[in-house]
Amino acid sequence: LPQSNEDFDIPTITVSPLPQSVCEGKAVVFAVQTNAGSWTYQWQVNDGSGWNNLFNTPPYTVTDDTLMINNATSNLDGNLYRCLVERVGCYTVTSGEAILTIEPAPNAAFNAFLTGTVLDVINVSNNATSYFWDFGDGSSSTQVMPQHNYGAEGTYILTLYAINGCDTSVSVQTVTTLLLPEAAFEIQQTAVQ
Repeated sequence: LPQSNEDFDIPTITVSPLPQSVCEGKAVVFAVQTNAGSWTYQWQVNDGSGWNNLFNTPPYTVTDDTLMINNATSNLDGNLYRCLVERVGCYTVTSGEAILTIEPAPNAAFNAFLTGTVLDVINVSNNATSYFWDFGDGSSSTQVMPQHNYGAEGTYILTLYAINGCDTSVSVQTVTTLLLPEAAFEIQQTAVQ
């Protein structure tokens, strides 16, 4: 057998990139771990149209065993990522695939309806997991669509906070309550002769 001092190790992936969930607009990192060696790394993305090589172009930063996505946007949601590890001219291994999930920010919105001093709201917010209402009179609620009685005429600042794990969105409206008028009259009876 021929003798040589040349190293003929082949790359082995010990840890594939893991699925990631990130808030829209934030950065996320995928990483692959391998045995020691002089390997080259090629990160790839599959957005539904097949696997394509990634390079250091926004939003991607590629540094060997690490892929960073800066400012992850909703159009990246559902993309698959993997890494090819190669001993140049010899042998290539492919990591497992990891999916990217983009969590959207909430969007607070509501419609307010007043009958006298009684407020009814229709919450039309998106992507929120919880809510906080500030009625502007010292009262608050965490219900999705609360009803509130102001009890007195006045102008109030109604604020809705729509919350999820990524962010809080705020919507504000000014409401003016009026007491319903009460009709009062008397009929004088007079005799007709």
